[in-house]
Amino acid sequence: MRPFLPAVPAALIGVLAGHFHLWMYLVIPLVILMFIKKMRWSTFILVAVVMVFFYIRSDFYFSTLTSTLDPSETSALLKITSPFKNSGDYLTAEAQTSEKEKVILRLSKKHTEAADLFPAECVWTGNWREPSEAVNFNGFDYQKHLYLQNIHWIFHAEGFSECEKLSPSFMEKLLLMRERGISHMKDHFPESLYGISYALLFGDRSLMKEEHLIAYQKLGIIHLLAISGMHVGLVCLLIWKVLLRLQLTRESITILLFILLPLYAVMTGASPPVLRASGIVLTVLAVRMMKGRMSLIEAFSVVICFHLFLMPAAVMSPGFQLSYAVSLSIILSSKRILQQSSSVIAVLKVTGVAQLGALPFLLWHFYEISIASFFANLIYIPFYTLFLLPVLLLLYGVSFVFPSAVSILLVIPDQAVRLFDHTALLFSEFPYAVLVTGKPAVFMLFILVISQVVIFSFLEKRKYGVVFSFIMLLCIFVFLRDQINPDGTVTFIDVGQGDSILIDLPFDQGTYLIDTGGAMPFSAEDEPFKVGKEIIVPFLKSRGITSIDLLILTHHDWDHIGGAEDIAEEIHIKEVWTSEGSPDKKEMKELLDYFYEKNIPVFEQSETFAWKTGDAEFKLIHPGGNLEGNNNSLVLHAVLGGVSWLFTGDIEEEAERSLIGLPIRADVLKVAHHGSNTSTTSEFLSAVNPDIAVISAGRNNRYGHPHPDVLTRLEDQGTQVIGTYSHGAIEFRYRKNNGTFHWMLPYAKGESEKQNKKEPNQALHQDP
Repeated sequence: MRPFLPAVPAALIGVLAGHFHLWMYLVIPLVILMFIKKMRWSTFILVAVVMVFFYIRSDFYFSTLTSTLDPSETSALLKITSPFKNSGDYLTAEAQTSEKEKVILRLSKKHTEAADLFPAECVWTGNWREPSEAVNFNGFDYQKHLYLQNIHWIFHAEGFSECEKLSPSFMEKLLLMRERGISHMKDHFPESLYGISYALLFGDRSLMKEEHLIAYQKLGIIHLLAISGMHVGLVCLLIWKVLLRLQLTRESITILLFILLPLYAVMTGASPPVLRASGIVLTVLAVRMMKGRMSLIEAFSVVICFHLFLMPAAVMSPGFQLSYAVSLSIILSSKRILQQSSSVIAVLKVTGVAQLGALPFLLWHFYEISIASFFANLIYIPFYTLFLLPVLLLLYGVSFVFPSAVSILLVIPDQAVRLFDHTALLFSEFPYAVLVTGKPAVFMLFILVISQVVIFSFLEKRKYGVVFSFIMLLCIFVFLRDQINPDGTVTFIDVGQGDSILIDLPFDQGTYLIDTGGAMPFSAEDEPFKVGKEIIVPFLKSRGITSIDLLILTHHDWDHIGGAEDIAEEIHIKEVWTSEGSPDKKEMKELLDYFYEKNIPVFEQSETFAWKTGDAEFKLIHPGGNLEGNNNSLVLHAVLGGVSWLFTGDIEEEAERSLIGLPIRADVLKVAHHGSNTSTTSEFLSAVNPDIAVISAGRNNRYGHPHPDVLTRLEDQGTQVIGTYSHGAIEFRYRKNNGTFHWMLPYAKGESEKQNKKEPNQALHQDP
């Protein structure tokens, strides 16, 4: 069985090479292996064959992820292949076209009768839309997420007709059984236990309260709410013990497990951890049935190779990466590192090994690690594994036999869950419970992986002093990364119809945020989209930013301040500036009350003044006069990376006239009021004389921003236009007096590139 061990990295390299179409990924490792003297030729040949095999398999698999749909069609015959789920204002389900192509079906909640349409085939009217792609740096790419599942289109349905109920397939029968099981749970369990029971019994956390999920994530115990190897092992143990008591033979129980475990995997959502754990158990049992022997690491190797063969795209999934990385770390550490320990020390060791194994993937996908997890796991692992999960499994089974007794028996688990949830909320508020590191660069990720190998090697040799020193060096590097970073950035965050601009100075000299975006509360969604929480906070964390030195709220409009409260919940804000009179506005009062509660100082600015930080120069400009509304916006002039900037908030023609006599010349102009025709007059443009204009506006917004006349005036001025509505997030990265513009969408939508008609500033290179 030993040949399976080198097959794992060979399979991974082959799959990645096939995905990225880089055959050189195969050649380089093989050349390195040729110089390893201890490697046998038979092993070398095996590795080469596995690499090439998985390369071909992966290349073929990804070549099939294509679409033949005609998106201009306004009706479609679609077969619903999964139960509808609640997604905010919509019901969503997976569906299949008559050509067997997978799609997402999205339907308004008003069509409640559609919830029972599974499995069924209907004629749907509506329109096809592409899934949204990532428009911010390090943002979630929904389009890529669906692409890896071979889903390329979403049908936004407005109605349906000609529905035909279909006979369910075997898999659909299992899904229907799962839905009935969920309904049974809701009928017999108290509402306060819905979330935790749904998560632990069916692998879905969607019913849990958001505040509890955030608390569990901060404490590093979110893994306890997912169906994982621990759950699979416990289920197998319960089945084994119960059936042995019923006098069944071990051979009969093994055969039953071959039937029950796949069913359990489907019933719990078939997530990567469940597939991995179930696969390992079934592999070991199969070998034992054949009178053979197989170690855990060998079973692990077989399962991951089989998983990659069936679903090469899974290698890009965070769930796959974390599940197999943690499992491998624990298996490899089980003999030397995790042995001979008391219960408390064992939990600490397992937590440490799991965190270390998952570290590169946690930082790459989530930009933070939980410091509190070591202590939280000491409390929560025993509670979940020894009490809550077994009790919920047992009482769920009892509810089918003695339904009336379950409500009484669930009183103690219910109170225990309330207590532990409340404790999690308290612990998660402790300072430094979470360490935000930012998304590591690729070279740093490579260093982390090498560090893992070194640390595990020294742990096996019990050289704990060396390990501690090594970890401290890594921590120091992480903490000092910003202090030694010579690059500064100006980022126009894509917040839709709103403004949010991050200025991050080199060497950690200062972090300024101008406005926070904010979706106008027009709709009555169950879960309204929050710009601060969903866009700005993840972006800031991806950059390793946990503190904002200065938050400038240019004026009181919601599309400039709406995300501020959610940001302040997660990010420390040292100081807030806003325009004179803004605190008296209704939109601003509640926000400022919140700032006062958190002891964040707020200053109304009514004068022009300048300051300097390092090589960066700033001037807050007050146009004077009794201006109101948009014209009362704070205006900031800055020199960053040898480039002059003018940030104008939402000022209109009146404020622009009052600024014309002031020193407002700038290489880059942040166009006021999202490109509204009430701003950016020809006279103002002549005074500023910008080389580049940046417009922050939403795609297909209801206001028609940017106005065609504004674009014409900018073109007549010889100014190149870049907009978040077409380019996504826009960033200027500089070092000393040289910098480069780049943006998220390399093929900007909705606007052709306009060439600068002037002599270009040497600092304004562009790299789309």
